[in-house]
Amino acid sequence: MSEPLAGDAGPLRSLGFWAPKGERGPLPNPADLVDPGWDESERGFVAAYLERGQIAGHWMGSSRCRLCGRVNGWRDYSDGHYIWPEGLTHYVVDHAVRLPAEFVAHVGRRTEHLEESERDHVWWLENAHRTRAPEERTESGTGGAAETAAGAGAGAGSDPDGATIR
Repeated sequence: MSEPLAGDAGPLRSLGFWAPKGERGPLPNPADLVDPGWDESERGFVAAYLERGQIAGHWMGSSRCRLCGRVNGWRDYSDGHYIWPEGLTHYVVDHAVRLPAEFVAHVGRRTEHLEESERDHVWWLENAHRTRAPEERTESGTGGAAETAAGAGAGAGSDPDGATIR
């Protein structure tokens, strides 16, 4: 989730930020979005995505759940397109607070993209040696993974142990 997909540009869209408990204002009240009929497997799928967000910021104090009062975190997460508070997963899992259909579809698209993307190990094989300390490199060359794979008789499309890389 560290890099946005093509087409992700502009400001981050806020999601799951609530009005202070007992107050009405421009932010929604999570109680208004509770949907006990929301499919549990879809909720779990969305919650797992929310938990995998990249930390986008920290607050000086913690937030409390507007529905049950539990301490709910002090960080914000993002996927490069949306930004949400750490405790949003709690609202989805424990209170069945339904998130917008557009966000749920976004989660599905991004997850599908990651699952279906072809893996290209060439860059890693060519650059892994650069991560080692200089004293660990061999005198005869870089001693890199690509060189090791070639020296070990592993063909293109194989890792240094001969396993097929997809």
